[in-house]
Amino acid sequence: MTTEKKPIKRSPYIVALSRDHHHTLLLCWKIRQGIAKNIAAARIAAYALHFDKLFLKTHFRQEEELLFTKLPPVDELGRQGIGEHASIRALLEKISLQPSYAALNEFAFELDNHIRFEERTLFPHIEKKLSEQQLQYAAEVLDKEHQSPDDNWEDIFWEKQ
Repeated sequence: MTTEKKPIKRSPYIVALSRDHHHTLLLCWKIRQGIAKNIAAARIAAYALHFDKLFLKTHFRQEEELLFTKLPPVDELGRQGIGEHASIRALLEKISLQPSYAALNEFAFELDNHIRFEERTLFPHIEKKLSEQQLQYAAEVLDKEHQSPDDNWEDIFWEKQ
């Protein structure tokens, strides 16, 4: 007997944030590829920091302002989401100060796990806990200000050399 994973059905109001997670998982993959190819940690870090500035900071802010902070302050899953964002930001700061394979690997690992937590646990929880009006407001804001990363980074270290 095989167990097939069914795709997660996401609320149309927050599907844009969910789609963003593909780009973020791709960042994790690129970091891992760079490490596997022995690319200088500084080159990989430059890309990770570029991606953060271009996209991740805004994505985290949108999730926090539109969703996480709309949950009661005592909501453990909402607090976990905010805490994981803070931890990921701290790892990015560490990478900016001292790029290393260890820090990059830890960042990719934590970011990957965080995305999977959001998709499998936090977003379904939010869809149950927030009102239709709150989710609709999130969608309206995202329609106005949301953008996927337009990533035209020239140093494509993750590709075959």
